[in-house]
Amino acid sequence: MITKPNHPSDKTVTWQLRLRQQLKEDKISYRELAFRMKTTDALITKHLTGKAKQESLTFIKRVCAATGYRLDWTLFGELVDGNSDQHPWLSRVGIRQWMEILKNERQNIDAKYINGWFSTPTDLELSDQSFVYQVESSELSSIGLPFGSWVFVDPQKKLTRRESGRSPLKTIGTPLALLLLKKTGGIMVCRMETIADEIWCLPPSGNYPSLLIEDVIVIGKIISGLRAFDECLSFPAHIRQTLY
Repeated sequence: MITKPNHPSDKTVTWQLRLRQQLKEDKISYRELAFRMKTTDALITKHLTGKAKQESLTFIKRVCAATGYRLDWTLFGELVDGNSDQHPWLSRVGIRQWMEILKNERQNIDAKYINGWFSTPTDLELSDQSFVYQVESSELSSIGLPFGSWVFVDPQKKLTRRESGRSPLKTIGTPLALLLLKKTGGIMVCRMETIADEIWCLPPSGNYPSLLIEDVIVIGKIISGLRAFDECLSFPAHIRQTLY
């Protein structure tokens, strides 16, 4: 199991380059790796040279299983070396329970509402209240986060502010946020924007109406995201080029 690779770990280094260099150091040919993974060396070549149509998280996991390399190292390099920060991957009900914990209304989340845990790179600034939520519909496809994508949500990040005096409340920029709808109890992602001194919550999908800030409870700001296509991943550049 690799813990201290010798090649560069700068965040601009791709996982393909990281794997190519490590395989070379370990004297593992593409043909040998293909044999271990029960696939073809042509497929290995496509993925490790960036010529595959989609970057596959399933492929990376299979490489790790065949080589013993750590998944977090493969994705991040040394960025996560020694990093123990973990954030829960919560279901919708888990998010509601998480909010109750933050309000001191409960002690724990039922284990069945925690889908797992995510380790995060040290350069991704998340508070200890942060969590991961998986998009359960296609409502965010227009901004590059289709069904099955993950988003990192931080309830401690400020999204609104009020200038001194009697000025109205305004958004800090146009943040992407996870919201709880007061009327239905549903959870959705919206872009928050100040228009004519009113804070509007604008769903990326045209299938949903815009909402006023009074209609929702803001759960937290979306800091980063992981885009998935049938267990494939790529960089959602409009949010931040950070993976896990």
